[in-house]
Amino acid sequence: VADMKSLKRATAEEILRINYWLKNNLDKIKNQSVANLLYDGVVNQGSNGTRFLVEKALRYLKKPMSYYKVFTEMGVDFLNKLNQEKLFNKIKDVRLDKYKKSKDHFAFRSWVNRLKKIVYSSDNSKAYS
Repeated sequence: VADMKSLKRATAEEILRINYWLKNNLDKIKNQSVANLLYDGVVNQGSNGTRFLVEKALRYLKKPMSYYKVFTEMGVDFLNKLNQEKLFNKIKDVRLDKYKKSKDHFAFRSWVNRLKKIVYSSDNSKAYS
């Protein structure tokens, strides 16, 4: 705990950038809103949990892709070819549904509130590269 308290913000941001943003190829997602939504997911639920939710969203969109491919370069290329607004909305819907079905919904309330603040934009400026 003491190590975390003394961690500088710039160091924490670099850890997040390397271990979540770059590791999951989010820098290659063409729409910043989709990238932000996925980033929020991998930070909160881990890469595996987010991959399962993306796989589920893709099934709803009738664009199935294997869970294992979601954050690969091939998977990101596939995601980039989809309608970005529909992809964003379906991933967000699936995440909200997961939170709402949780037996401990109260524990996820802050996640739901934060997720609701992530909105779609066609602006493609990147937060990280």
